[in-house]
Amino acid sequence: MRGLIHLLSLLFLLSVARLSAAVNILTNGSFEIPANSTTNVFDLRYNSTILSGWFYNKKADQAGGSSVNGYIPADYSSYPGQFSTPFGARWVVFGGGSANPGGEMIQTKFLDAGLYKASICAKGYGYPSEIVQFALGIFPNIDLGGAEVNGDITRIDRPEFGVWNQYETYFRVDVPGYVDFIIADATDWGSATNADLYVDNAVLELIPEPSPLSLLALGGVVVALRRRR
Repeated sequence: MRGLIHLLSLLFLLSVARLSAAVNILTNGSFEIPANSTTNVFDLRYNSTILSGWFYNKKADQAGGSSVNGYIPADYSSYPGQFSTPFGARWVVFGGGSANPGGEMIQTKFLDAGLYKASICAKGYGYPSEIVQFALGIFPNIDLGGAEVNGDITRIDRPEFGVWNQYETYFRVDVPGYVDFIIADATDWGSATNADLYVDNAVLELIPEPSPLSLLALGGVVVALRRRR
């Protein structure tokens, strides 16, 4: 009996260890690749893929007055040393002072069935009297064979000015397939002409759930202990 209890306990502990092994599915979620010098920024232009793993999109009709072919030179991946960030040397700025809102960053991933958490860290910068807003969304990619997604797949929020905070949303994939992970500048036009939206540390992770085997092992341990009494 003691050997059986030890075996069932080992199975349960192995399952618990697996539950703590969540990893970020996204590529370059902290925007550190490619690296560059401390005096350089990367402009995120229309259809840009300069940040590894990410596609940047901004409609031409959302462009500012000095833009060409829909790119906004004021939306960029910032450089080390300008401000502090707890997530690495680089981050992304939406707005850039005079730029109109509307840009979005997209990464497409294949997801298996399961429970997921999507999160980003964000803050406002500039004039706190103005309002900046982001949208974090998970959408099936129909062209590639979209996953069947349920849950709170879109979060729209107004980040605090001057302080990095994490914002998250949870969803479940019932049928495996491709999804688009989207970070968007959802600031209302004209409401933030002197304020910017900063984002960093984008994470998409599978939330490990107890397997039927681990639950069976736990039940077996309980039954065995009761019988010993």
